[in-house]
Amino acid sequence: DFLGFLSSWESSHWSGKLLFYIKKENFKMKKKFFIVIAIFFSAIYFCQTNNLSKEIDAIYTTFNESNKTAKDKILGKYSNANIQEVEKTQAYINDYALFLKEKEKHQSDKMSELKKLLEKTKENNPFVGSIPFNNQNNSEYETNFDLVQSQVINVRNDLVQYFNDDYIDAPYGSTLRTKINLVLDSDGKFKNVTCAGENQEMNLYTSLLIYSLNKYIKPIMSENKIMPANFAIPLTLKFE
Repeated sequence: DFLGFLSSWESSHWSGKLLFYIKKENFKMKKKFFIVIAIFFSAIYFCQTNNLSKEIDAIYTTFNESNKTAKDKILGKYSNANIQEVEKTQAYINDYALFLKEKEKHQSDKMSELKKLLEKTKENNPFVGSIPFNNQNNSEYETNFDLVQSQVINVRNDLVQYFNDDYIDAPYGSTLRTKINLVLDSDGKFKNVTCAGENQEMNLYTSLLIYSLNKYIKPIMSENKIMPANFAIPLTLKFE
């Protein structure tokens, strides 16, 4: 699948290295055990991300198959006809209008499923908020806000790489814009992701895609606390 693999591997690979780093000063006989734990949690992170990607794909697969079924059922009888001749007939005009009505219903169903999936994804990624810093449970943090900001903004590169433009019904050569609002939480994950733009489907799909990337970025430490931080990222895509 096109979604999530590279970025989720980066974040889960970091998790594996972190577990190994914390324990590397222990006895050698324990190293293999902790490496196994690291691999196990890496697999969990990858499966979670991969599952979300599959759920997104499933929604669009259902949409496309529903449209194909409706088209075959309503317009299939014209498959062997000269379309330039039949498209002017009232019978074809009526049937095509019926097909468009079915397609509109499928679009509405798809949007509803995307909204439900985004709500479920947000519930599965609850906001943590600020937490006190101590050396025992907080080993990774960043004090340079500009560095964190640049890493967050660079998420656009992943979005462009994994964005499936076949999923968005946009005319060739058109440009769509959205503003991504998100929180880098104290656990280094993106939370409360929302997008505001002219195309609602692009907003929903982009939000889900960000979650599916499962990125990890070192959170910010300030005043002896690991702090969440809000970011706004403009995204412009041209469909060619």
